[in-house]
Amino acid sequence: MRTLSLLGAVGLLAITSSVGCSSDSTNGDGGGGDGNTGSVESTLEIFSWWIAPGEVEALDALVGVYVDEYPNVKVTNAAAIDAETQRARLKTRLETGEPPDSFQALSGVDLMTWVDKEKMAPLQDLAAENGWDSGVYPQALLDIVSRDGVMYGVPLNIERDNNLYYNKALFTQHDVTPPASLDDFYAACDKLKAGGLEHPLAVPAAGWVLALVTFETLMPAVTGGKFYRDYFSGNADPNDPRVEELFTNLKRVLECSDVAIAADAWGSGGDALYRGDSAMYVMGDWGKAYLESGHDADGRAREPWVADEDFGVVPGLGSQGYFTFNSTVFGLPKGAPHPKAARAFVEVVGSQ
Repeated sequence: MRTLSLLGAVGLLAITSSVGCSSDSTNGDGGGGDGNTGSVESTLEIFSWWIAPGEVEALDALVGVYVDEYPNVKVTNAAAIDAETQRARLKTRLETGEPPDSFQALSGVDLMTWVDKEKMAPLQDLAAENGWDSGVYPQALLDIVSRDGVMYGVPLNIERDNNLYYNKALFTQHDVTPPASLDDFYAACDKLKAGGLEHPLAVPAAGWVLALVTFETLMPAVTGGKFYRDYFSGNADPNDPRVEELFTNLKRVLECSDVAIAADAWGSGGDALYRGDSAMYVMGDWGKAYLESGHDADGRAREPWVADEDFGVVPGLGSQGYFTFNSTVFGLPKGAPHPKAARAFVEVVGSQ
């Protein structure tokens, strides 16, 4: 899941989009092919980290659309073979010239790292053929999957990050109102603690989750959208008092949480919310699918939760008016072994 862009009253604020120059031409090689998909190969190897409950269903549905159109192609998700090392294996394969046919990345820096290393084929021919660069996607989204006006990743979705999920039964039990501001959140924490809930906020102890809580949810609420954009564009003073204010508030947020004892799996926070060990949980909107999936972080079956009955959601930690987001994208690595099958796959990703 990982991220970093903001859409709100101040417009799109793209932490991860540093638009510069690229030495690649618009014709490219490898996965770029000759612009004619023709008959595709019989194999397609992808890397996707969507393997947990609430995610894998989406990947299966995407692959299902592709296989319906290309029934003779066998699709393999190499990341599912060993999920713990998949990112490291993908990095090694890209750097050694043995890429998969396509891989999941995040809009912005995650994708552009490989563009800068000249590992990705440009997608301008496909963009033109499919209208991706002329109104299918919002320009703000195109900006963070493009370099120098050239697309390198096809957006599959837009994922909102700054959500706070809450356990409706616990809120009712403790007479807590869904927090509409950061002060409301602190008041809710105090009330829940006073009522005997030791850790009102669930925060999995993973680095990217802490980044999501800090920068993608809390920061716009504390510093405002303009400073947020300026800071991650390198145009703000890192010693600005608003940065200290951000981390002062983060300390207070984490004092409300279970992060010191939490597991690092992102679903563990959803499990704590489900069990009633915590009453609130900051997570991207994939958290909704997780709570509705009927499985916990270890894959054990449980009764699915129902949105607006068992749990609710509001913009998290006072971030009303902001829409922090990332987009999952797929692109074409140069030297992909099955370029026609890969081109057909990214066309499905970009299709209605």
